[in-house]
Amino acid sequence: MTAVVDFTSVAARRSRRMPSSILWRVWQFVHAIFSRTDHHLDAELRGLLGDDRQYALLARLTAFDRAHHLRVYALLREEGVDDDDLLSAALLHDVGKADDRGRAHLGHRVVHVLLSRFARNWLDEMTEANRGQFWHGMFLTRHHAALGANLAHRAGASPRCCYLIAHHDDREAAFDDHDVALLMIADEAAIR
Repeated sequence: MTAVVDFTSVAARRSRRMPSSILWRVWQFVHAIFSRTDHHLDAELRGLLGDDRQYALLARLTAFDRAHHLRVYALLREEGVDDDDLLSAALLHDVGKADDRGRAHLGHRVVHVLLSRFARNWLDEMTEANRGQFWHGMFLTRHHAALGANLAHRAGASPRCCYLIAHHDDREAAFDDHDVALLMIADEAAIR
């Protein structure tokens, strides 16, 4: 079944939660700091994925991020989505934020958001590969979609799922692909 999402209602629900994007990011920061591992949530994620290789990718993320993935999945299910590739992409879309060398932390994301808004030219320079541990987190933050698609592919995810992961934050792709748009909207709506 193809879900039909009222883009304006999703945006309206989100805007009612917080009056400004700066306050929203501060609230998100505080929430992320105090997030703790939830073993029931992790068991649910493992069961939904049904693949230990894919769950291992998800398990490298913070508890806050794992909870976010489950919220994205739940929002899509609430909208009537039953497509396995799209639902798998919802559960795996940010796995590129962690790899064998480390993971992107909240500080990396804050710096990324600020630089993308106020100093895009510095962002390109700061997110090159192989620049040291802090910079690796910046690299993961900036390139997590492509990195995550590659990791998901190696963990047995379908080509369609990998495509959705690779493009989940690509606004141009969302105009051409309804499933990318659904994933992007659910991702943005699930940020708490």
